[in-house]
Amino acid sequence: MDAYIAHPGDRHLLGIPAGTPEEVGKVAQAMEQMGVDMIGLMTGMTYEGVSAGKIHPQVKERLEALVNSVKKAPTLAEGGINLANYQAFKGTGVNIIVVGTSFDQLAANAVSDAVKQYLSLGERFL
Repeated sequence: MDAYIAHPGDRHLLGIPAGTPEEVGKVAQAMEQMGVDMIGLMTGMTYEGVSAGKIHPQVKERLEALVNSVKKAPTLAEGGINLANYQAFKGTGVNIIVVGTSFDQLAANAVSDAVKQYLSLGERFL
């Protein structure tokens, strides 16, 4: 079982709310004591996603609190991570990054490009 920590100000609250890095640490420790398999931190919903190549300082502080408070369970970061910014998570100590929406966006762009190619042919089959 995995469990998530979110910022109370997130537009779409997914996980247990924890506002400060200290609260993140306490919630993560409680999750680990309950025996969760993985502990995740939502990173992008509050801060409009992570900008290209950088992690918002508040997100970085929250990630550090998560990583430093968990001893056994793998940690993960999720939300707003994509091809433009995933490398910013190197060196944060987080074990896993979740890029699900990024794959959805890549697939949607590929389909859109294919449709445009077909439409540009202008052929009629009637």
